[in-house]
Amino acid sequence: MNMKILFLGNSITRGQIGESFVASIQIDNPIWSIHNAGVDGDTLKNISDRLVNILSDGSEYDFVVIEAGHNDIILPQFNKKGLLFQFALGHLLRHGRQPLGVEDFRVEYLGMIKLLREKTKGRIVLTTLSCINENLLSETNLIRIEYNKVIRAITKEANCLLADVSEAFETVLKESSQTDYLLESFLSSVYFDKKICRQKGGVQKLSKKRKLTLTIDGIHLNEEGANIYRRTIEKSISEAAGDVVHK
Repeated sequence: MNMKILFLGNSITRGQIGESFVASIQIDNPIWSIHNAGVDGDTLKNISDRLVNILSDGSEYDFVVIEAGHNDIILPQFNKKGLLFQFALGHLLRHGRQPLGVEDFRVEYLGMIKLLREKTKGRIVLTTLSCINENLLSETNLIRIEYNKVIRAITKEANCLLADVSEAFETVLKESSQTDYLLESFLSSVYFDKKICRQKGGVQKLSKKRKLTLTIDGIHLNEEGANIYRRTIEKSISEAAGDVVHK
């Protein structure tokens, strides 16, 4: 079935660092018309603020997939890293990259969904947060659990679809050798990793070097991580589309 799908998100959705799950979905479903509106560094508030402009041309979508929240957790962690990360955090905050705490995150998400429903009739798919560090007991992953509780609750409250990539990630990582690697080098994070990812085999090379299973740096996806996103999102969309056709 030919469908028009909008993807909203951050660098994970944009897919220029690591493997692109949106590109994988497009390859898997060549007749789908896909608009990738991912922007590196965006928090939920940034995505919400961009929404009016994204939908201003009156484009109608069958599905809107939202991947958001990773940066709301990661950016505050920059204060615990080196001077370059701290400098970058200050720059991002001055330029509107404002992370939200759990309760503000919930309120902003519900407001964004309300706006989406005013602008498009498409079904809304929310993705849970995959991982922030491949050590499931790390501070960032324990915080991630709280944000995922909010996302799962919103799907029920607002009658959205859920693509639970978190559950799939955790299943794999529980059976893997977990590591604490998370954006350890500022220069790698902002420059070298992206350059290496453009090289043939570069994505898997980074994962292997850092002993990571689903990511290249604790958050951005390698091929297996992108495949989990692809499979989980495709399942949510296909099942919902099938329900629509059946009715």
